[in-house]
Amino acid sequence: MRNTPSTGPGKILVVERDPAVALFTETILGVWEGFEVTAVPDGGAAAALIEREPWDLILADYELPNTEALRLLATVRQESPDLPFAMIAAFPVLEPAAAAMEDADGFVTKPMKPSHLIGLATGLIERSRRLREQREQTECRGRGGQRERSADDPTTGIF
Repeated sequence: MRNTPSTGPGKILVVERDPAVALFTETILGVWEGFEVTAVPDGGAAAALIEREPWDLILADYELPNTEALRLLATVRQESPDLPFAMIAAFPVLEPAAAAMEDADGFVTKPMKPSHLIGLATGLIERSRRLREQREQTECRGRGGQRERSADDPTTGIF
């Protein structure tokens, strides 16, 4: 699993079993905020999309059947640890759910307030991009300021 985030506002995968919540999330983040949002109803469909496409954020319903959200989180952490992953949880978040979600980067509770959803998504994507930029700068300094070139780089071989 390779994740190459987008350069626009962000590409978000929503994994939500309730079609009304999925539509609400798509409307707030996609229509209002300009994110590219895709919603799927289960962990299997999400895992297939994560494998095929790059994402900036995964937003998963904690209450997916058969602990799919937690298994999806574990897979993302193993395969693409820098990919932000947040949970959608029913309010109030009780202790067992809170402990299970500790590996997630954040969560938003149902019923969702648009401002909380927007803040969570933009905050996690911006933080991820900032960390990636810092890591790239550090790696570049480690190579003496030379950026890494590949055979596909149009400047390779030009003197």
